[in-house]
Amino acid sequence: LTEVESFNSEEESFRCEENELFISPKKIEDQKPNFSGFWKRYKTEGVSKLLVFTGVPEKIAKSASNKQSIHILDHDQNYFRFIVRNGLSRVDKFYFIGDEAVIEKANTKKFEVSMFWAGTSLVLKSVSIGNLKDGPIEMIAVRRLENFGQMIVLEQIVRKPILSMEYRAFHY
Repeated sequence: LTEVESFNSEEESFRCEENELFISPKKIEDQKPNFSGFWKRYKTEGVSKLLVFTGVPEKIAKSASNKQSIHILDHDQNYFRFIVRNGLSRVDKFYFIGDEAVIEKANTKKFEVSMFWAGTSLVLKSVSIGNLKDGPIEMIAVRRLENFGQMIVLEQIVRKPILSMEYRAFHY
């Protein structure tokens, strides 16, 4: 579409100069992207520091952040499956979008995990359960499409609320 000519908040529509197309902002928000496909990571920001923050030894964290990973994603309106391969490990998980949280075990820790939409981003949230020395850990993975659907961005957020600490990393 070309330049927006006017916006009428009462009608909640945009008027586009070129073709007189009317699109409701709510309708745009309701259109969820499809992340399905094979995605190759070509760049990261902050991954090594985030991994160290979560307790991964620094040498392993640096090695993991430098690996070229492949993300294989499959989903529909209610289901999301991701497979991640990076040469060090392979993860294969699936979730039902919008369902109640499920309990998952990672090493000796348990997490309450849920997946939901936040606008046009798909969010996977894990919150640790049980007594941890530094309190609960929140791990959030936000996936969104950019460049007209040609690039997926994965933003990872790890929080330790009791310590008021947070680290973020980005995968492109």
